[in-house]
Amino acid sequence: MMSGKGKLHLKKKTYVLTILLAAFILMPAISFAQDLPCNGDDPFGNCPLDTNVWVMVIIALFAGAIFLYKQQKAQQNRV
Repeated sequence: MMSGKGKLHLKKKTYVLTILLAAFILMPAISFAQDLPCNGDDPFGNCPLDTNVWVMVIIALFAGAIFLYKQQKAQQNRV
């Protein structure tokens, strides 16, 4: 049986591995993100978001969920 500290260390490794794996899988999409304006010469036209913006949003959501989960666990342990 694993101790509490061992389980926490395993969870941390799992989170880091998941983020690194997601970054590695998404690397081709990030590499070929849009460089040129999409509406001819107008760089301020109605362009879709670049791929790297979506990746940053997804990473921020995962980081926020992990942070909130840790905060909730810390509050439950205090009570």
